[in-house]
Amino acid sequence: MLRLRDVPFGLALGVAALLVVVAGSAGGCGSEAPAPAPSLSPAPKSCGDGVCSHDDGELCENCPGDCGACPVCGNGSCEKATGLESCESCAEDCGVCSLCGDGTCVAESGESCTTCTEDCGLCPGCGDGSCSSTETCSSCAEDCGACSGCGDGTCSPTASETCASCEDDCGACDACGDGVCSGDESCTSCAKDCGACERKGCVQGDFQPYYGSLHAHTHVSDGQGSPLEAFEHASKKAKPPLDFLWLSDHHNGITPAEWKGCQAAADKYNVPGTFVGGCGYEKTVFGANDQGIGHLNTLFPDKLYKLPHGIPGIYQALAECGPCLGQFNHPPWPGTFLDYKFFPVAEDKVRLIEFNGHGSYDDKLKAYFTALDRGWMVSPSWNEDNHHGGWGDSPRATLIWAPKLTRSSVRSAVFAHRTLATDDESSRMKMMADGACWMGSVLHGLGKSKISVQLSDKQAGDGFAKVRLYGPHGALVDTADCNGKNPCQVSFPLNVTKRTYVVAVARQEDGDVIISGPIWYEP
Repeated sequence: MLRLRDVPFGLALGVAALLVVVAGSAGGCGSEAPAPAPSLSPAPKSCGDGVCSHDDGELCENCPGDCGACPVCGNGSCEKATGLESCESCAEDCGVCSLCGDGTCVAESGESCTTCTEDCGLCPGCGDGSCSSTETCSSCAEDCGACSGCGDGTCSPTASETCASCEDDCGACDACGDGVCSGDESCTSCAKDCGACERKGCVQGDFQPYYGSLHAHTHVSDGQGSPLEAFEHASKKAKPPLDFLWLSDHHNGITPAEWKGCQAAADKYNVPGTFVGGCGYEKTVFGANDQGIGHLNTLFPDKLYKLPHGIPGIYQALAECGPCLGQFNHPPWPGTFLDYKFFPVAEDKVRLIEFNGHGSYDDKLKAYFTALDRGWMVSPSWNEDNHHGGWGDSPRATLIWAPKLTRSSVRSAVFAHRTLATDDESSRMKMMADGACWMGSVLHGLGKSKISVQLSDKQAGDGFAKVRLYGPHGALVDTADCNGKNPCQVSFPLNVTKRTYVVAVARQEDGDVIISGPIWYEP
């Protein structure tokens, strides 16, 4: 006998339905109620073991615990995951099946750009009528059109034509930025490759640092010791020895014979490359009522000149002395040269201003800026002004940058403003503009510029603290901090809009100061 448990599940449902229909149609006369459906076999003993075993007669009807609930169309749940219901078998639960061409792209119904372009449209890519960024005439002529050949006069990016692949159509590539300054490039047309244009007046060179003094006395005037003793001490006994020394006894105390004696002593100890010496003189400048208004050094003279007592006569005499250069000595004592009133006749002659002598550091700095603001093109010096011997024994010095150590190179450095005043002869500063133009340059051209300051000290423990950049009237332009580093390098960006100058002042952690010469900017 065929048992229901031996019939496949789908067929069993059909048989059960058929039995119900037959029973209904074969009922007794006048009977309204249909015969009840035959009952299924009771749950087998294996029901509940978690395995739906058809061999044991387990079905969803008699063992839903193992076989799951029987699907019932109309219960509101589409049993699509089990494959028992779908939009075709039970639209009531699963919804009406979507048809390709009905205007709606239904992914659940298997519609996509590949199965139903009418509803979902063309897939992105070649053939969609749009030449996308990933397509070219080579990869998809259908969308991007046929490739044009190099040389047809049209630079076609879709054909992968560039200045590199087709110079005929796209033109030559811009070489600016390739790191090579070629023949048709310049600092004006391509600063990336050729560097920034150097302003007119940029002084370049391979300069070395030298330390010395440009103001010292002997018994020729109001000091002690002879010129021979001075040059010997400075060149051999000082620790460390000076690189250069210029004696400058008071002009009114020097006789022609003493002048010749000083020159002979300087010649005896003058050894280019090791130590250079020379002679000059100091002159008291008088104002109204014979009041002293300043002391002026005359450096590098070739003979003992007669000098007027006042201004502007002394400036005129300085101008008429070919090799001579002047120095404002130890301001503000005994005066400030009529508050540094500018006299053009000596514009190219007065080149130095001292930071040693009477008065505070602030007094000296103020005098420096005042002289610059008045028009004097000076740079700083720090000299011993010895009256009691000991030439070169002070740690303070004038630092110059020169190509070599000779008398002429010392003068050239002074004339070119490559001098600094330093508290510590073991420290040094190099100030540059735009990476190439030395301190003392008079640069022509406004606009962007950059000042770099390099600092070092032979004594490793002498670190640097603040570095300040000043402009006209002593106005602070910018500040950088070395934070105790030795060496230290800082830079200051500038946007130059008018005639100006800058001066750098660095302070070491032990309080020592080093002051630079200026860099000027002119329109």
